[in-house]
Amino acid sequence: MELNVTLKAPGACSPAELAAFRNLVVQGDEVDPNCLEDRIERANTLAFGNCNGSLVAVAAVKCQELGYRKGIFEKAGIGDLTGNYPYELGWIFVAPDFRDRKFSVALVEKSLSSFSAENVYSTSKTANTPMHRTLLKFGFSVAGDPWRSIRGPYDLAMYLRPAAPQPSAAADAPRAARG
Repeated sequence: MELNVTLKAPGACSPAELAAFRNLVVQGDEVDPNCLEDRIERANTLAFGNCNGSLVAVAAVKCQELGYRKGIFEKAGIGDLTGNYPYELGWIFVAPDFRDRKFSVALVEKSLSSFSAENVYSTSKTANTPMHRTLLKFGFSVAGDPWRSIRGPYDLAMYLRPAAPQPSAAADAPRAARG
């Protein structure tokens, strides 16, 4: 069984697609559903994971407001990096009947495909070992200290993925031009 991942800007989605995306995010029970529609519409990229014609997994790359980022970076004890990490990989959810098939790997890979030159952060429940393995596979590392979630009796951890090094113009120049 294969997952087909499609990326879309929120503005390119139909109301039905946005509703289906929201429903899976809410099913994960890690996000406050109040004002979620507005936050989904402000995301950079939404990832839709379809299997046999059914939406079974979602993820997003978001550019959260500075105040939000500052708050969670401070909770993790790394507030001085807030301005350097504008993008958040989040709302990663795979329906329970479709887990243990590495669908999160496909979601994360496709979601990050346009963000290799950007610093990206993500948060995860400290007990979510499968998601930690996925994040580590894509160059994220644990940063700071865990903190207590306001959504329930569990802790969250911060993961950071620095931008991939980009070739410089000097490196691309012929050797003679570089001196």
